[in-house]
Amino acid sequence: MGSFKDVMSNNSDEKLIEILSNRNKYQDIAVDAAIKESIDRKIIIDINDLEVKYPMSSIMAFQNEISKQELISAQKKQAENDMLYGALWCIGGIIATAAHIGFIFWGAILFGGIQFFRGLINSK
Repeated sequence: MGSFKDVMSNNSDEKLIEILSNRNKYQDIAVDAAIKESIDRKIIIDINDLEVKYPMSSIMAFQNEISKQELISAQKKQAENDMLYGALWCIGGIIATAAHIGFIFWGAILFGGIQFFRGLINSK
């Protein structure tokens, strides 16, 4: 399989324009190769000309922003869960150890502490 540069050089002008117009749907490396090929073929003059001739639609930009917000929200939720379950494991291990049943639950204490602090760090 060839490089992205080779693939883009084999595409028609119409296909390159489609890639430029819908660049949020392609990998960055493919878009970069399409931009370079389009400049070589004089479809666009430079990167500024790309934004003028083939701007990303406001709907696509809005969808990209929503996706970013959803990702941030999911990461915060995961961080909160890590803090909650980490605290539960750590406190549970401490209580079980303090109950003097003959075991030290260092695994639960250590695992819970690490999970809690990982969640705390990722919540910021």
